[in-house]
Amino acid sequence: MGDDSDQRALVDVAAASELRRSPRLMGAPAALALVVGFAMVYRVGLPLERRQHAVGIGTVAAIVDTPTSQIVDLSTRSGPDIAALAARASLLASLVAAPPIKDDIAARARVPAQHLIGLAPVQPGPESRRPRPVSGATVGVDDPEAYVLRPSVPFQAAGDNPIIEVRTQAPDATAAARLATAAVAALEAHLASIGTSARVPFERRLVVRQLAPADASTEQRGPPLVVAAVVSLLTFGLGCVA
Repeated sequence: MGDDSDQRALVDVAAASELRRSPRLMGAPAALALVVGFAMVYRVGLPLERRQHAVGIGTVAAIVDTPTSQIVDLSTRSGPDIAALAARASLLASLVAAPPIKDDIAARARVPAQHLIGLAPVQPGPESRRPRPVSGATVGVDDPEAYVLRPSVPFQAAGDNPIIEVRTQAPDATAAARLATAAVAALEAHLASIGTSARVPFERRLVVRQLAPADASTEQRGPPLVVAAVVSLLTFGLGCVA
């Protein structure tokens, strides 16, 4: 009986010692989990900024045409004029993302020029890559204060007039729609100015016509809080097991 009592006493002492050590052992994983969760929710630096934020996304489409519309002139609808328009559309889309048209867009949309980023369209083919900024800005694409232009030329069936689509990003939906509308207006003004200064005959000039009012919506960017919480719990669990 005496031996059993001694063994139970030793077990009790060991258990009490382990309980006293538990808070210290769990402290390191808990601290690491808090740091990981904090880093996922906030950008490290001063002032603190949450990574998750709302941005406005705008979209507008404009058709590339001639003053004597190729849409209603069936005699030339499938002729060389359409092929020429398609070639010009890709060039015009690239011009939207670069000065001087980009600077005009910023002025029309009342956007700080240093916050406006132009992304050149991706050309199809094996060398296609993610669009890269073609003009300088003091903010990045993922910055909540960034304004972004993403022009592109969607695929069209043979014989159809080419379309330039401009997708925009702004701090809110209203600004995104205004930026998209300004992009088409600036491109129209640029084409009219070039046609006049070069004395291009009216019937041979390029025109762009906005197909509908710019559409805009709000999207959430950055990791949601639930993801940060799950990662923190996993970090804590792995830390306790290690």
